Amino acid sequence: MFVVLTAPALLSTCKRGTSAANDAFDRAALLTSIADGVVVPSVKRAAEEAITLDAAADAYASAASARAADVTTKRAAAQAAWKQTMLAWQAIEALQVGPAALASDSPGGQGLREAVYVWPVVSECGVDTRIADQSYAAGDFVATAEPAVRDLGALEYLLFRSDNMHACAAGGAVASAWAGLDAAEIAARRAAYAVILSEQVKAKTQALVDAWAAYRDSFIGGGQEALNQVFASLYYIELKVKDRKIAVPAGLSLICSKTSCPELAESRWASLSRRNVAVNVDTFAAVFSGGSGVGFDDFLVARGAGDLATTITEKITAAQAAIAALPGGMDAPIAEDVAALTAVYTAVKDLNDILKTQLITALNLRVPREGAGDND
Repeated sequence: MFVVLTAPALLSTCKRGTSAANDAFDRAALLTSIADGVVVPSVKRAAEEAITLDAAADAYASAASARAADVTTKRAAAQAAWKQTMLAWQAIEALQVGPAALASDSPGGQGLREAVYVWPVVSECGVDTRIADQSYAAGDFVATAEPAVRDLGALEYLLFRSDNMHACAAGGAVASAWAGLDAAEIAARRAAYAVILSEQVKAKTQALVDAWAAYRDSFIGGGQEALNQVFASLYYIELKVKDRKIAVPAGLSLICSKTSCPELAESRWASLSRRNVAVNVDTFAAVFSGGSGVGFDDFLVARGAGDLATTITEKITAAQAAIAALPGGMDAPIAEDVAALTAVYTAVKDLNDILKTQLITALNLRVPREGAGDND
């Protein structure tokens, strides 16, 4: 599986390698491998899965509205389709360059990642507020609502929350409205809301496919600057995977004030957190190796740093092994075994430490702004 992530800002005041490297390495070949072997297949797969998700969500909504006997089966199908869409999207999360990135962060950026998924921003009460007043049905809802109530994360909450409770404060307007809803009505509203969001995800993932088709040649011809964009996007494995997806639920971050915080995991309703992390690391591996084409490992060999390429490959393998070794299987809550999760944190940190030191120097890469401010 491969991913595309929102690249951290590239215009840093802390720079290395801002001038084009004067060597004979074929940067276009490396960028072609990343575009055609990682990014484009990832965005196409996400768009394909989103089509299936939209159809499944529509079938579920129809069954829920009619109080049909097969509503449970239809909901399970929609949940399964959401999981496949999210796993496909995690490849895009981990390599946010070009159209997926913000325009302020990357040439060719169109902010399309933000139109589909905005984690770690979540708004469960915001979603329940829309269920209570049914404002999700307004014609301008997608265009005007805040991203956290219309993204893949909100869709997870709608499809996977199985009780009849809400996430808002007791005694408020939502609680008052909720008291008048029976279980079937809550399910029907959640399903109807889910259709609105699945349509949005389908449209925006297809827009990303189209945008990459238009941007591909510019990216491949981007030379050292395009490589800097890719390198900046690889910091996702530190800033989001290590520091948020692993450290927070494991209680290794100040964001969590307890021994562990499984409720702050990325995908706590669908229990997809472990698989998401695995896809993120696998995507990093695909970018580094270039898949079946030219990769950063080849660039290192060309620079006389073949030993470093071998070391990074070993660190990637160690991180993948630590994730695979988490007890309970990949569908268990991510904070179930804090000691094992700490081992994953350490393995990913070991990889990150090389990323932001030796790799930068060896390949004359520029330090992204967010990376420059992170010293752990």
